[in-house]
Amino acid sequence: MADQETKRVVAAHALILQPDQRFLVTRRALGDDYKPGEYDLPGGTVKLGEKTKAALQREVREETGLEVAIYQPIHVFDYMSGPHRHQFQITFKCGYKGGDVRLNASDHDDFFWGRPEDLISLPLIAFLNSLLNEVLLADKQNGVGDVPAGADFVTSKPQGR
Repeated sequence: MADQETKRVVAAHALILQPDQRFLVTRRALGDDYKPGEYDLPGGTVKLGEKTKAALQREVREETGLEVAIYQPIHVFDYMSGPHRHQFQITFKCGYKGGDVRLNASDHDDFFWGRPEDLISLPLIAFLNSLLNEVLLADKQNGVGDVPAGADFVTSKPQGR
């Protein structure tokens, strides 16, 4: 029997930062088939032939209704999500540009704007747990969460918790 070829899947996620260093966290819907009730960042799968940043803009808009400025990747998390499926999760630092958070209820049922320490006791999806421990908490003193100078922000819209 021939070996089955491994499928590689790329997903992009947004760490959407406010000027006060809070970022958007969403909770996967309790009725969702994939990781219900776990906290996540907006984002999703990059379609074949799609540019990573274009996919991230699309996913953020679909999942939250927000417009973001995408800066640079800050974390890569990879794992085998099946015997022949290698998943890569790339998290980008982003700035909030505009819009009101409007969740797609079939995917996410809650959100809040928080800081790394707000996530410690929550059930986190695997890549967010890795990001929290390897980057956000570990490098908090080094300004990893800083938004680049001159970033465009509209700060009056998001309310959340």
